[in-house]
Amino acid sequence: MTAHPLFNRIAEGLSADGWFTVPGFVSREDAIAIRDEAVSLREEGEFRRAGIGKQGEFQYDKSIRGDEIHWVDESEAISPVKEYLNRIADLQDYLNQTCFLGLRDFESHFAVYPVGTRYARHADRFKNNPHRIVSSVLYLNPDWEEADGGQLVIYQEDGKEVSILPEAGKLVCFRSELEHEVLPCNRARYSMTGWFLDQPLGLTFL
Repeated sequence: MTAHPLFNRIAEGLSADGWFTVPGFVSREDAIAIRDEAVSLREEGEFRRAGIGKQGEFQYDKSIRGDEIHWVDESEAISPVKEYLNRIADLQDYLNQTCFLGLRDFESHFAVYPVGTRYARHADRFKNNPHRIVSSVLYLNPDWEEADGGQLVIYQEDGKEVSILPEAGKLVCFRSELEHEVLPCNRARYSMTGWFLDQPLGLTFL
């Protein structure tokens, strides 16, 4: 499948339901390579506990959010990460051309949910900093099963819920205002999470 038909399906899903998922957006081998890089960075002490809220509302609360994160620096990234980010840049251009979203930048981090952690229901777009327009998650977990937990649950505007298993290579895109949660994990759960922004990254804190 060429890029445009796939990107068109993503755009249509975002428009119709607010979300879309693509199994095999990256190969299993690349997903494992990216996960192994994240594991190495965590072992080197590069991950930090994640918080909730922005600026003056920022806080830590493991009962609400239990993941650890490391922000991605593309200039220092391994080849599979750079290739993934290049495809994301192409997707951003396509969404701008077809959906007129005015996307101007993309930020991303590695995330790991240790065993027993979760992220309670929330939205990615902050009221006092509303620059996240589309959220994305690339999953990095080979051989993940339902019993491993960690499903992403998206709450659609029509009241329906969708549950997505965090399988290696799968990409999920959804509108950042949609509420969602990560269910408790029974295995360490790795992903590369990102946001398409309507402002250049350096201006989103203003």
